[in-house]
Amino acid sequence: MKKTELNNLDLTLYEETLDNGLRVYLLPMENVNNYKVTYTTKYGSVDTKYYKHNKLITNPSGVAHFLEHKMFEQESGEDVHSHFSMNSSYVNAYTSYFNTTYLCEGNRNFKDDLEYLISFVNAPYFTEENINKEQGIIAEEIKMRQDNFFINLVEESRRNVFSFSGYKDPVAGSIESISKITPKILYDCYNTFYVPNNMHIVITGKFKIDDAMEIIHKKMDHIKRSEDIKRKEIDEKDKVIKNKTIIKRNVEMNKLIYTIKINKDNLKKLPDYKLDIYLSLYLDTLLSQTEDFYLRNFEDNTFKGINVFTDDIDNFTTLNVVADSNKIDKLVKEIDNTLKLIPDENTFNRKKKVFVADIIASSCDEYYMSGVLTSFINKYDKPIYDIIDIIKSLNYKEFLSIIKKIDLNNKNICILEKNI
Repeated sequence: MKKTELNNLDLTLYEETLDNGLRVYLLPMENVNNYKVTYTTKYGSVDTKYYKHNKLITNPSGVAHFLEHKMFEQESGEDVHSHFSMNSSYVNAYTSYFNTTYLCEGNRNFKDDLEYLISFVNAPYFTEENINKEQGIIAEEIKMRQDNFFINLVEESRRNVFSFSGYKDPVAGSIESISKITPKILYDCYNTFYVPNNMHIVITGKFKIDDAMEIIHKKMDHIKRSEDIKRKEIDEKDKVIKNKTIIKRNVEMNKLIYTIKINKDNLKKLPDYKLDIYLSLYLDTLLSQTEDFYLRNFEDNTFKGINVFTDDIDNFTTLNVVADSNKIDKLVKEIDNTLKLIPDENTFNRKKKVFVADIIASSCDEYYMSGVLTSFINKYDKPIYDIIDIIKSLNYKEFLSIIKKIDLNNKNICILEKNI
């Protein structure tokens, strides 16, 4: 078992790869009472096309999310949520563009929680009857999402920013696409992607390493690896599809999402994780709540609420500003002008220190560390052991060379406007 100290965090990460390819990451933590387990497959909403025995398979959108829902239905009829509730534990799952993750959290029955989580994810059960039932449930979920103004905004933005359908389509698919899902489609996708060498387990918090590995070997050693995983390559254009979209909705206040699209291949050749930090720093140095842009426009009542974030999708990153405002034109002009500014070196170094302080302060939280580890492995296919040292090593000259290559005109402005 590989043992690595996480620099500056007083934590030790233990790693083991089983003979069948399953990767296991264990982070025992002192002075905490809870544990968290994530069990992830590299299979998400973009995987609508893949090769099986050299034959191209094409599926409707929403299959990965639908499959995630159906994994909670057991052939025995036992309710998965009830089982964890009896242990005073919590279970859930989520699907993204590229991954599906099952998780549980608890503080009393680690061994049973871990064993049961692996067991139900390893036991698919799909029938015409339970699929028809789920189609109705997810259709209602899709309708509810359509009534959510924030989701409307984000999904419309993605349709205008991306050309590849997998990036444009909602993770849950559409009512029409999920109506085409069959037991065969689910079993084929499960048997292709839910294989040990396409999956990983992360455990953080209060647990014993020997207990964890005993259960993982017991539940996983007999499952064979698969070499029959070949995704269809994604061809995504650098440019946004549309620059501006206005949608009429019954909103009390106009809503904006301002999105810049960046192909990271066009920036400086650096590891993805370093580029991602630099781009986050770029937004934070100019638009965060402590900077002039925010304070000035908040005082002028240019916006009521605002959120700034990056969204990483494969080798693309989007820089996003989401806001409630009845002065959209003024706000867009303010964002335009602010992003053209060059952050000064003092602000850059101050923000680096804030990033470092936030990570150190949060590193004693088992849930935070689970999220960080799972996210790193999902995004970069490995943990980042020295994230503090990496942030400290970032330099202002390199930062400027990156942000100067960003095409600020490659943007989409999407507005939900009052339907008067």
